[in-house]
Formats: sequence, structure tokens, C-alpha cells
Amino acid sequence: MVFRVLDATAFYAGIPFASNDSFMTTSTVYEEIEHIKTKQGILEMLQQTNRLQIRDPDNEFISKVKDTADETGDS
Repeated sequence: MVFRVLDATAFYAGIPFASNDSFMTTSTVYEEIEHIKTKQGILEMLQQTNRLQIRDPDNEFISKVKDTADETGDS
């Protein structure tokens, strides 16, 4: 199964609410967008139908991204 990884901006733009695709985001992003009360039922439905999964990256991958950002000047 293919998932699209979303940040908070995608939720504010309504992307997962107007699509039949499957999505993944982190717990930090979910906490940020959870206040969208009008969409709360939709968020729960997306999770129950496995169209939205909340997963956090392993520390190993976070370190790799930080190292790369330091190397490219994007940190």
C-alpha cells in the first residue's frame, strides 16, 4: 500500500478530506491539527478506515535528516 506523507499544511488545505488516497503523518502533526473540530469526525474516520496512519520516525532517521540539513545549510 502506498501512503502520502502529510504535514499540517496539507490538512489545513483539506487534501486528505477530498481524496481517496491513504496518508501518513506524525503524532506531532496530528496534535497540531487535532483542534480542527469541524473535521474531527473526518480525522477519526480516516484513521478507522486505515486511510490515515499516525507514525513517528525512528531516531536513526531523524538523525540522518538533521545531519543532511546541516550539510546543506537547511537546519
